[in-house]
Amino acid sequence: MQRALIKEIEMSVRREKRFGTWFYRKWVRTPDGRKVRIFGTPRAEGLPETRAGAEEAERRAITRVLGGYPRVTARPNSAAALASS
Repeated sequence: MQRALIKEIEMSVRREKRFGTWFYRKWVRTPDGRKVRIFGTPRAEGLPETRAGAEEAERRAITRVLGGYPRVTARPNSAAALASS
């Protein structure tokens, strides 16, 4: 069980060896099936040059890529919908 959990965690945030800057690089699959590669540094987002800053910059980039797609939500309960009408 532990091994399967570790395989799911992907290291997309890394530290560049020559200059020591943090960056992220990741493929994101959109709901329509396209794959988009995102790459960047926390400094470009105005965040501190740390691992946590790179992780936050990655989250923001994923949100930007997926921002144009509607979220899939659960269908409302039909009994509740009938009661409110």
